[in-house]
Amino acid sequence: MAVLNRRQRGMTLIELLVAMAILAVVMLSIIGLFTQSISMNISGQNYMSANNMARQRLEELIALPYQTLRGQVTAQEGTWFHEDIGPYTVGLGTPWSRDVHLRELRLQKTGDATAQMTTLTNPGMGNLIEITVRVSPVSVLGMGWHGLEVVAYKVDGLRY
Repeated sequence: MAVLNRRQRGMTLIELLVAMAILAVVMLSIIGLFTQSISMNISGQNYMSANNMARQRLEELIALPYQTLRGQVTAQEGTWFHEDIGPYTVGLGTPWSRDVHLRELRLQKTGDATAQMTTLTNPGMGNLIEITVRVSPVSVLGMGWHGLEVVAYKVDGLRY
């Protein structure tokens, strides 16, 4: 039987334990990256869905004639219309709520090329309606993401 020198003997138990410890540290960091990636992906899906729901409602309201919107503003000035959105669920089946706020403003020319937007004291005298749509999950469960808000303006023509 031939005598084996040091290079031919193989790995010792300590070398094997050190290699396994290094592999465990690398695997734990990779698993951490995967869980963070999944969390960011769900957050991105939530943001995209909320944005789509807000934009859809905003486009519906902008498509209405100005006088129809004005009628809703004068009837409900300063209040939010609350809408539960049941069929749209994202992530772990989170239901959404959507709130709409309409406010009548007046845009007036103040100088050569400047304009000033003012809040009205007399409803029905404005030429601009501010439409705000807020979409948020119904139950946040202590998470950091709380929804979004989009704003658009509907103009009745600039009368000076």
